[in-house]
Amino acid sequence: MFDRLINRGINAEIIVTFAFMIISGFYITTEYGIGKILDTLFLWMFPASVMIFLTLVLVKIIERTHEKRVSKYKYVDWRK
Repeated sequence: MFDRLINRGINAEIIVTFAFMIISGFYITTEYGIGKILDTLFLWMFPASVMIFLTLVLVKIIERTHEKRVSKYKYVDWRK
């Protein structure tokens, strides 16, 4: 099963992260109950979404800066 997922282009890091999420969620549920898993989930959702948003903004700034620099380059198109 995991071979098919990896061969389809899904990174091993995503699979390991998902496994860690399942194991830690199971542990929190068995030790503290379903209420604690919901508290933990919502407690981490806001900072995580802010970090993802800021990362995407930074990537967009880097992409635009790179495009401006590359557009000034002159190159020969060898495909013709």
